[in-house]
Amino acid sequence: MSEGRQYTPAFAEWLCYNPAVLQPVESEWDGARVSGWMFRRAVCAMFAIWIAAIGVRAASAQQQTAPPPPATPAASPAADRSTLAGVYSAKQSARGEDDFGSLCTGCHTTASHSGPSFKKRWEGSTVWDLLATISETMPKDDEGSLTLDQCTDLVAYLLKLNGLPAGDKDMPQDEASLSKIKIELPKTDPGGRPRRSTSGVALSPPRSFLREVR
Repeated sequence: MSEGRQYTPAFAEWLCYNPAVLQPVESEWDGARVSGWMFRRAVCAMFAIWIAAIGVRAASAQQQTAPPPPATPAASPAADRSTLAGVYSAKQSARGEDDFGSLCTGCHTTASHSGPSFKKRWEGSTVWDLLATISETMPKDDEGSLTLDQCTDLVAYLLKLNGLPAGDKDMPQDEASLSKIKIELPKTDPGGRPRRSTSGVALSPPRSFLREVR
C-alpha cells in the first residue's frame, strides 16, 4: 500500500477488486497474522457500514418536516338568543327577588345592579357569564355556597330588575344553553321613555326598583 493513500470509497473499491491485492499477503491486525484476503474483506465491511450510516442520516434529514402549527382553541359558541326575547319565567324572578332580599341586601342594593352600572358591566356578555360569577363569588362571606337554583333565580330577578321581559318557560341552567343567550338591554326613546318590546309590553324597571330609587 503506497503512502498517502486516503481511505475513501474509491480506495475501498480498489482494495476489494484490484487483482494485485488478490495475492495472499500477510499483515498484522491487532497482533494476529491474517491473510490479505481477510484484511480486504474487513476494510470493505467497515466502508460499507460507513456509507450505510451516511445514507440513513441523509434520509432522516429529508424526512424531517416543520412542526405542526399549534392547535387553535375552540371558539365559544356564538350567542344566538337575546334577553330581550324573554328567557326566564315570572316564577323564577319572584323567587330570585326573595333570595336577593334575604341573601344579598347585606352587601348589595338593587341600584348597584341595575341601570347604567349593570349595563356597563354586563351588556354584551352572556347569561352564563352572569350566572357563573354569582355562583363562584357570592355571597361574599361564603363564596360558592349558593345552589344552582338560587343562582338561576337571582339571574332572572336581575334581568327583570333591568326591564327585561319574562317568557313562558323557566330559564335553563346548563352552560351550553346559557352561553347562547346574549345580555341585551332595552333601549329608550329620545324622550327617555322605555322602548316597547316586540310583544308590546313596555320594557321598564319593576315597581320595587322605582320605589327604592325614589
